[in-house]
Amino acid sequence: MPYSGYVLPLQERPWSEIDALELMEPQICGVADSYFDGLLPIPLSEHERALLVLSGLQYRPSDEIMRIMDLSEDDMKESFRRIFVKASDYANGLLTGVSDCEENGSIESPKMDFTENGSIESPKMDFS
Repeated sequence: MPYSGYVLPLQERPWSEIDALELMEPQICGVADSYFDGLLPIPLSEHERALLVLSGLQYRPSDEIMRIMDLSEDDMKESFRRIFVKASDYANGLLTGVSDCEENGSIESPKMDFTENGSIESPKMDFS
């Protein structure tokens, strides 16, 4: 089904699609693990990590999710950037549930930079 600009929330997606996402290829899981380890200040179980990835993926159309699975590792890191920003915010208590999306279904996230070793450098917050 072509992307129409509306993305079904995760709980409304077909179970077969959710099951497929939970069994993501090892390469994708490895990239996810490296970013969760670098971003989140708290240890997460495999189940919690899967839930956060799925939470981020719910805003993406199905065809884009399937496209991500065929990307190179570097391209995959770029595609996952917003998911990990969202997961980090969630883990730090900044998100309490499903956030608002733009009309086209994408998420506005802070710009993050990759360091030389491949980890993500979070934007600095000024609380003064």
